[in-house]
Amino acid sequence: MSLRIKFLKLFKIFRKYFSKMSTFIIIFFALIIPWYYSVTASLPAKDQLYKQVGTFDYKNLSARTGYVIGITHDGKTQYFTCRSPLGSRNDCLAPKEFNLLELYKGKPAEVLWFKQKEGFGSKYQSLARLEVNGKELVSLKETERSIKISHDGANFALGIGLVLGILLELGLKQTERNRKENDK
Repeated sequence: MSLRIKFLKLFKIFRKYFSKMSTFIIIFFALIIPWYYSVTASLPAKDQLYKQVGTFDYKNLSARTGYVIGITHDGKTQYFTCRSPLGSRNDCLAPKEFNLLELYKGKPAEVLWFKQKEGFGSKYQSLARLEVNGKELVSLKETERSIKISHDGANFALGIGLVLGILLELGLKQTERNRKENDK
């Protein structure tokens, strides 16, 4: 048997196995893992938060992902995000308060932050509280509320994803049965 024929047989076996498992693989990596990191996210106790003091700065990443808050201290800027594990935007301030970014740039600021797990071994610096020029722009209470909303959203997304995954799997099985009946 030639190498090409062996490869084609191996490919057919793999394709048959993968098509049966693909829905479960997609659900696991696209839904279960992000859901887990989202629902296990929590705001640590205040005495476990890190504190960074310096001058306020920000960096605009893109129109789709928003911006990150920065604190410049000793010539180095450390950036923080308010993004949840399932979220795509980094914004910490409400859309109506975007003009504050430029207004407060260079003013004295203080950030309380924590390390947030995002995936296998990756973490990001999540902002818990932001005070600029003596004014609290993001409070611990707002951050806690945002995390709770993230938990609820993750549970809802998982539920919808599982229902769609089950429907997809049932549809694939029905298509396979129809194909086998038509081949007879």
